[in-house]
This record gives sequence, C-alpha cells and structure tokens, in this order.
Amino acid sequence: MNTGLLTLAGLLLVAVGILGGCYLHDKAEEKREAERQRQRLYDAAREKETAMRVRKYNTMHAMRRTARRYGQKGRY
Repeated sequence: MNTGLLTLAGLLLVAVGILGGCYLHDKAEEKREAERQRQRLYDAAREKETAMRVRKYNTMHAMRRTARRYGQKGRY
C-alpha cells in the first residue's frame, strides 16, 4: 500500500512537471511571436517611409526635368 502511494505521488509530480513545462513553453512562444509581430510592424513602417521618400524624390526630379525642358529658369 505504501509503495502504491509513493508511485502515485511520483506520477503526480511528473505530471505536474510536464504540465508546468508545457505552460512555460507556451508563454515563451507567445513572447517570441509578439517580438516577431513587433518587428514586422517596424519593418512595414520603415518600408512605407522609404517608399514615400522615393516617391517624393521622383516627383521632385520630374518637376525639375519638366522645368528644364520648357525653360522655366529659377524654378525647382
């Protein structure tokens, strides 16, 4: 009887250890996923800013070309 109780206690201890390990693994995975999501948002914002700068530069360059083409000196 005593051996049976010790075995049961050992199994319960192992089960609690496994469940605790799974819980900690899930929390760590959530933390990693949150970091990945933050990085994706940061990268998207940086790409958007770069695209905006490129559009601005291209527009300015086109305006200068047009001004040169039609002889509008002193502009752009």
